[in-house]
Amino acid sequence: MIISNRALILLMLLLMPLVACGDAATTETRPEAPGPLASVTQESPSQEQLPQNPDVQDPDIQDPDIQDPDIQEPDIQEPDIQEPDIQEPDSFNPSLGQRLLQYHQFQGQFTQTTINAQGGIIETTTGELWLASPDRFRIETREPLSQTLVSDGHALWNYDIDLEQVIISQLDRATIPVLLLAQNDQEIEQSYETGYFEDEQSEVFVLAPKAADSLYKTLSIEFSGNRLTALLIRDGMGQATQIVFDEINNRDAIDPERFTFTVPPGVEVIQD
Repeated sequence: MIISNRALILLMLLLMPLVACGDAATTETRPEAPGPLASVTQESPSQEQLPQNPDVQDPDIQDPDIQDPDIQEPDIQEPDIQEPDIQEPDSFNPSLGQRLLQYHQFQGQFTQTTINAQGGIIETTTGELWLASPDRFRIETREPLSQTLVSDGHALWNYDIDLEQVIISQLDRATIPVLLLAQNDQEIEQSYETGYFEDEQSEVFVLAPKAADSLYKTLSIEFSGNRLTALLIRDGMGQATQIVFDEINNRDAIDPERFTFTVPPGVEVIQD
């Protein structure tokens, strides 16, 4: 078919708007294509949360501020902990001599029990005691054995009432355990090795004589608080004598006549 030039020109004019429309449509759809741009804009919200991460890391930055006091505390507290260790030894090593100072003159009742090596009771005696430092004393026992021991610090009178007999000898302090109560720290240290223990009710000083020929293996002195309560004597054969004190009076002065002895008429006298 033969198209004239005029018809061809007209045809081209008709087609150009269509091409223009197609181009316009193509141009309008490009901005609407959300594909790659949407993926970026959708990821950006998650990236917008990144600025919040430093808020999470802030505590890590502040940790050194928390630890600084921990580093300084030991430097302040260590001297305070060590000081009491220097000041407390006296409370754990009490002085027996200091405890006995208040008993360098006293009088009181006592119960004396003799126990054999198997733990059986041999004899129990009651009596009364007067003591004055350093070596004066009077001991009177009652039933079942009535006996009086008196010393003025030089002589010793041993009076047996039932036998009507008195033995007079020179005082040997080592044979009179109760005189230990009149000694001071220096005398105790010279003559004894000393141990100490305590429980909820009492404190006990255990003394072992240094002399090899001592009549006693140990002598134990018991206190309840500051109150003298008992004296326990053990010999080398395992026998023990326990003296329990009661009604002690260490406030009133003792008449010096208590520490002298006059032989009753008709009593046999033996000089030893």
